[in-house]
Amino acid sequence: MSSEKFDAIIVGGGPAGLSAAYFLAKSGYQVLLLEKGKTLGSKNLYGGKVYAKIFKDLFPGFEKEAPIHRWVSKEIFSILSGNESTSLIYDTKEYSAFTSNLTELCSWLGKKAEEAGATIFTEMKVSSLLKEGDKIIGVNVGGEKVEADVVIVAEGANRLLSEKSGLVNETPKHVVALGFKESVKIGEKEIQERLNLEENEGASWMFIGDFTDGIPDGGFLYTFRDYVSIGIVLSLEEAVQSSKEHVSIMLERLRNHPVVKNLLKGGETIEYGAHLTIVDPISYMPRTLSGKGYAIIGDTAGLLGNLGYTFRGVDFAAYSGYIAANSFDKMRNGEWESYDEQIKNSWVYKEVKRFSNVHEIMKKERLLNAYPAMLNEIMASVFHIEKNTPKLGDAALKSMKKWRISPLHLMSDLIRLAREM
Repeated sequence: MSSEKFDAIIVGGGPAGLSAAYFLAKSGYQVLLLEKGKTLGSKNLYGGKVYAKIFKDLFPGFEKEAPIHRWVSKEIFSILSGNESTSLIYDTKEYSAFTSNLTELCSWLGKKAEEAGATIFTEMKVSSLLKEGDKIIGVNVGGEKVEADVVIVAEGANRLLSEKSGLVNETPKHVVALGFKESVKIGEKEIQERLNLEENEGASWMFIGDFTDGIPDGGFLYTFRDYVSIGIVLSLEEAVQSSKEHVSIMLERLRNHPVVKNLLKGGETIEYGAHLTIVDPISYMPRTLSGKGYAIIGDTAGLLGNLGYTFRGVDFAAYSGYIAANSFDKMRNGEWESYDEQIKNSWVYKEVKRFSNVHEIMKKERLLNAYPAMLNEIMASVFHIEKNTPKLGDAALKSMKKWRISPLHLMSDLIRLAREM
């Protein structure tokens, strides 16, 4: 590695770091990106869904270049209790999201950044940040000191380097969750036939219910070209305190639920993975996102949207990298707060703030156990007809009485869900 000083050093080769590298290099800056994984994106893990609007804005023509597996045309939300389920399905031909393998997506972004002039090294773990007084002036990597005008930290949600360097406080358990997923190869035609999809179309499927044994948050399934990813997200604090079984058992419970089982029939497990994800971004977010010689971007900065029914992370991360590049000149000239100001005035931060109370709602035990059971009991009463046809209102009142849910509780929870989500 060259010992010359760079304009910017970026720590982390995920969507945030690679976006920053691309836009900085495109503007003519000398950029060094260091990724500890063997390949770009190999240390990243997510469900698989990416919202397209920001990628269209930042990378014109990306649809023709990017490794898109399927465009999401079917959104499914299933409420599970026992072996029963009630599902809401939305079909569209106006695609706003796609699925992509994150390693492939990061490799594509890395190629664009290198073509723009960025220098990228993988298998390079930054051991510490290099300081001169109270200013960060570079990094220690592989026993070597490399300096830069600005260090951009994009190490992801597991921000050990940032904590060690004093840029952020230690992450409390209640603001993060454990994401655990499995990739199951089914076959391209099988996915389309079993989910009634056209070629290149995909599905995004969210689950909530008792399969997590009362622990927030829920489950997901995304379709790729010839495989699906299925997983669960468990709030770390609640999981540590009250989990009676291994996370893999909960995932197996979801896999074997009747609503999912036939879709995965004959599938071959090709990958397992686990990773921390942020469920309370505002509490996770550092008090300041930039300072003398540094900026924090992407998941490391808490720039992720927990919408309750899904997560938005990749597009937020890419946009934060773009903002870091936009504010680079001012930062290098000593206006370190300029990145903070641009982030706080951006649509990304406003979206994070707008959904800031969602995680507290998802912690309600009624939402994970009582309400799913009630809904499926009501559906069973209405559709399992023998002689008498029950009225919907009667079925609802009977189930509410059984679960000791008052009309006031129900209305209060529904209003709060509608307001916050």
